[in-house]
Amino acid sequence: MEPLASNRVDLSFLGDGALIAGIDKNLPFEVIAQTGQGESSVRILAQEDSSIKQIEDLKGKTVGVASGTTGHVYLIKALKAHGLTTDDIKLINLQPDDAQAAFETKQLDAWAIWNPYYLNNIEKGNAVALKVKGKILAPGAIIARKGFAEEHPEIVEAYLKVYKKAADWQIENPDEASEIYSKETKLPVDTVKKIITAEEPNIFFTEEAIKAQQESIDTLAGVGYIKKSFNFKNQIHNEYIDEAFKK
Repeated sequence: MEPLASNRVDLSFLGDGALIAGIDKNLPFEVIAQTGQGESSVRILAQEDSSIKQIEDLKGKTVGVASGTTGHVYLIKALKAHGLTTDDIKLINLQPDDAQAAFETKQLDAWAIWNPYYLNNIEKGNAVALKVKGKILAPGAIIARKGFAEEHPEIVEAYLKVYKKAADWQIENPDEASEIYSKETKLPVDTVKKIITAEEPNIFFTEEAIKAQQESIDTLAGVGYIKKSFNFKNQIHNEYIDEAFKK
């Protein structure tokens, strides 16, 4: 967010929590596409040997999450689906690496976190993911700095074409893609493959994803994290993707 505000980033990605906060703060960016619907992006972890077996068991427990992130939004939605609010838990604001250390040393009873953190912990046998009623989506977004997009729409369009080409290649070549990501992230190849094949990337906003984003906006407005609700559909700039993929 800081590099974006100071014009040091032209194109980037934001999870739903950061995206909503950025729009609320009137940061200079445009929403130009999505990365996917985010059905497999976030989970709430409990200690593997914990007495916490379901969301309702979180009442009175210490739960870590990075405030304002996609994990925070997911946590609020999950608690609501099970008749709870953040007032029912002891919420600790921790960035992922700090939360990882706190979770490993059992200073946290639970942790709302995104991939690759959650699957990596499950694969290591450190954690279990709690089941949530219904389906909670956490769509990610592709953004462009406003001034850059206005000055260089052709670059934004070219970027979207290349991004989609890479995403399509990943879908068709999961083994090779997993090897590449594994070398970059130092995560096991099998873990990476599970993450990238859990759902297919899709840069085109779906009505389901837009509805999920609107629910997230209304949720954060309801708990006072953002000043007021707004219409997410009105924030999507389809002109770049329409031009990039016009027939």
